[in-house]
Amino acid sequence: MSNTTTSNPLARLVLEAQQIIAAATLPGANTALAVQCLAGLLCTPVAHEVLLDTFGAEAMRAAAAATPV
Repeated sequence: MSNTTTSNPLARLVLEAQQIIAAATLPGANTALAVQCLAGLLCTPVAHEVLLDTFGAEAMRAAAAATPV
């Protein structure tokens, strides 16, 4: 992994998500656990900041409004 990837929060978030998804595609993988891991990854403060910086506050509000409680 290069320093560019590790120093870029969006790239790091995407890489972690890709690794979770790749593991979920292995034979015998627990896909429910993978979904929980992805949800947990996206709920971290770092992910929130990255998504806010990347997509903007309006998109984040729209996503929050569309998310079932």
